Amino acid sequence: SYGTTIYLAHRKLVDHVLSVDIRTMDTLHHQITIPSITYRSLTLRVEGLVYYLMDGASQNTYRGLTSNWETALYIDSMWYSKALPLSDGQLVLFSMRDGQNILAKKRHGKSQPDFYSGLLTAQGGEGRFSTDGKLLYDPNEQRVLLLYNYRNTYLVLDTALNLLHTGKTVDTISHVQLKVGEFEKSRSYVLQESLLVNVQATVHKEFLFVRSNILSANEEPRKFRSNVTIDAYHYPSNRYTYSFYLPNLNGDKVRDFRIFDNGRLVGLQGRKLIMYQLPPIEGNMEIQTR
Repeated sequence: SYGTTIYLAHRKLVDHVLSVDIRTMDTLHHQITIPSITYRSLTLRVEGLVYYLMDGASQNTYRGLTSNWETALYIDSMWYSKALPLSDGQLVLFSMRDGQNILAKKRHGKSQPDFYSGLLTAQGGEGRFSTDGKLLYDPNEQRVLLLYNYRNTYLVLDTALNLLHTGKTVDTISHVQLKVGEFEKSRSYVLQESLLVNVQATVHKEFLFVRSNILSANEEPRKFRSNVTIDAYHYPSNRYTYSFYLPNLNGDKVRDFRIFDNGRLVGLQGRKLIMYQLPPIEGNMEIQTR
């Protein structure tokens, strides 16, 4: 998403993008010019006027301008599991070293990324699944957030990946609950059992919005099952603000969402693009207290 525009793409139609203006709901179809490439799973991200096609498994990253949708190779020979574009063209990466997750940063013009050890805190005797999480970017405040998947913790960093502080969500799972299996011949690992705490998240102007997977003590189980619960935090002060429900539609839960300047929440739900108007965060406007 960018400004008032949201971009939609399909993994099987990598050369086609649909843009939607959320003010008018007008749509445009864009044809991406892509060089001959091999890929496993391309992900489209738009940051400002620049789009990225990212495939860490194939170790290639491409980018171009949304003004002409002409794609060129940006980074090659670099494996990563997740990538977060910043407004200056740099990429924050979820990479791996010695079998452990590690944050990295790729600067334009440098052949190798810079690695930042000591930021991710492993639990349960392993540093891959226990440190897995979501990378988020607040371009207004120039902050990078990492929200752990399996515990109630997030990191707030500046764009140089200096740790500013650690925050907590209202969920009570502070230690990961995982069971990891190992294949002896290949020395590879698989996640056998897990308790996912944070399903999805987005950041907008100092606020972190998290879809929680944990039933709170004062929540009705039936209501929890028939809705998606979003918790909002003012992340600079680590202050929980409020929570609200997004109802299931025909059995489908919201599977991704973004917040825009006009207070609109836009999400994907099944095959539909849904929109809600959020109340002001300031004041006594709580929809649901957790």
